[in-house]
Amino acid sequence: MAHEHDPPSPSEIPGVTLGSQWADEQARRPSPAQQKQARRDTFRRNFLAAMENSGLTIDALSEQSGVDMPTLRRWETKGVIQPKHSHLRSVARVFGLADPWMLLDPDAEISPENAPSSRNSPTRSLHPTIEEVRDDRPELFDAFTTEEWSELTSHRGVGGALSYEGVIHQAERINRKREIRRKFETLLESEHFRTLADMIDLMHRDVQLPRPK
Repeated sequence: MAHEHDPPSPSEIPGVTLGSQWADEQARRPSPAQQKQARRDTFRRNFLAAMENSGLTIDALSEQSGVDMPTLRRWETKGVIQPKHSHLRSVARVFGLADPWMLLDPDAEISPENAPSSRNSPTRSLHPTIEEVRDDRPELFDAFTTEEWSELTSHRGVGGALSYEGVIHQAERINRKREIRRKFETLLESEHFRTLADMIDLMHRDVQLPRPK
């Protein structure tokens, strides 16, 4: 005599439980669009935090980093998924970030302690002449990093410390070097890379750098 049986529940059917779990996991996983938006939001949050810590305006950041205003405005309002490498490095340098990729890190906590301002203070006391120039010409030192302050204080003039004019000359030279490095990094990411590399190789052969002792 045939016996009637209740239909098996989904949990009794082989593979159904695992399939349901997989479907649930897929449903909870962010969609590609959500993942992209999360990356934009992460960058924007870190960028705005670094901006606040630096005390810079967008105009000043554009001038010091060389990144165009439309790009910075887009970062400020919408974020970005993958910024141009040269732009990222230039902005991170102005912010004083040792690691440019920190701006893309969702776990980054950008604070005054780990995101030093582009207006870093010198790590040691300054010669009175340097302090005098800094008070008279503060615009010369707006973008100075801690390393650049150290470079300035390491320079000596004829017979001793730098003169007033000597401090101005060295500060302008440091600012010029920073600007050249920024342009150099931009060119490295451009179609002029090969031409630039050939020029550097040619000039490097004519320069004899002192060997480290």
